[in-house]
Amino acid sequence: MNPQAQLLVVEEALSRAIDPNPEWTQVESADGQRFPVHTGRRYRYEDSMKRGNLQHLHLQTKRLCTQWSMFDELYEQSENYPVFERTGEKFWGELKALLLDSIMLGISRLLESAQNRHQENLSLRGFLDLAVDDVARTRWEADIEAMEKLWKPGVKVWRDKRISHGDLEFVTGLRNLPDVPFADIKKLVMMIASFVSRITLEDQGFEVGFVPPVTHWVPTVLQYLKLGIQKKDEKLNVLRSLTRAGNGSGDDIGDE
Repeated sequence: MNPQAQLLVVEEALSRAIDPNPEWTQVESADGQRFPVHTGRRYRYEDSMKRGNLQHLHLQTKRLCTQWSMFDELYEQSENYPVFERTGEKFWGELKALLLDSIMLGISRLLESAQNRHQENLSLRGFLDLAVDDVARTRWEADIEAMEKLWKPGVKVWRDKRISHGDLEFVTGLRNLPDVPFADIKKLVMMIASFVSRITLEDQGFEVGFVPPVTHWVPTVLQYLKLGIQKKDEKLNVLRSLTRAGNGSGDDIGDE
């Protein structure tokens, strides 16, 4: 049975018997397959499709959290900057800018309107119809509005004027982009992750965590870089000693 037929089996079964008290049960298809469903309301086919899109929302949210974790582990720790200076300052600066652009773009995608012109968007507002009742929908909308209030004055302007487009007034410096504190970006990432986890719990009955996988490897990379710097310094010190022993001057040997 294909996925669309499976969803129709669930919809048809629930249309015949709706339990007024929300509970989780299972529906069996004609070929014996069983599907977990929430019996507290009638499931429309459109809702079933949105429910299928939850996995894509999870992937986008996890990617956003991973990118923020990378940024936080690398650039929010002051002790890392001497390592950056010794191992390619321009490279680390460019990576920082690229990560910030990608994070702000990811936030903006999820806070877009559910639909514009000729397309539907994978955004938080696109999942409001999954709310079990008006009370839940009102709560979800309030959560999204709180995120939008923080997003629109700063991150959204960067996305609209510089990341996605090259607005000449901002590119040439005639107008300045707003300051966006890293704390605001972090808060938006955390708010999005919390919201997605919560609506999944309320709709699907299980929690989704967005623990990024980079927590361990970023310190490992930095540790190897520090070891490389240490080895280089040891070799330079040996060369300086040999030079001094030969002609009494080692001042011309430096870091290259």
